[in-house]
Amino acid sequence: MTDNKDDSAVKQALSKYMEFYNLHKQATAQELTLGTVFGYCSGAFTRRMARVGTFISGGLFVTAQLLSFQGYVNVEWNKMEQDAIKALDQNGDNKIDMQDFKIMYDKYLSTLQYRLPSSTGFAAGFLLGWRGKLI
Repeated sequence: MTDNKDDSAVKQALSKYMEFYNLHKQATAQELTLGTVFGYCSGAFTRRMARVGTFISGGLFVTAQLLSFQGYVNVEWNKMEQDAIKALDQNGDNKIDMQDFKIMYDKYLSTLQYRLPSSTGFAAGFLLGWRGKLI
């Protein structure tokens, strides 16, 4: 008689555990999907804006060089380089390198994930969106 009660208690405990496990697994999958979708969309947006920024910067450079060549303006490229280093140098070593871009990338992702309820998978989704590929 005690074996039946023990078996019944074990079955109930296993049943509750499996129910909890399945609910937890579904919630995690939903969070992962939401974070990944937001990450993908943010990555795709960032990729497009980087292309637009690159296009505009290139156009401004060509225009400045043409105006300088024709004698209309004098561009202080050395000063511009110093100002760019000052603005982009994140670790204070007076040069722009991959460490600076990693710091900027981490800050950017941190900003995008701020108070996001489910940021699981956000970075992976962001990189997929940046590359322009779903899988």
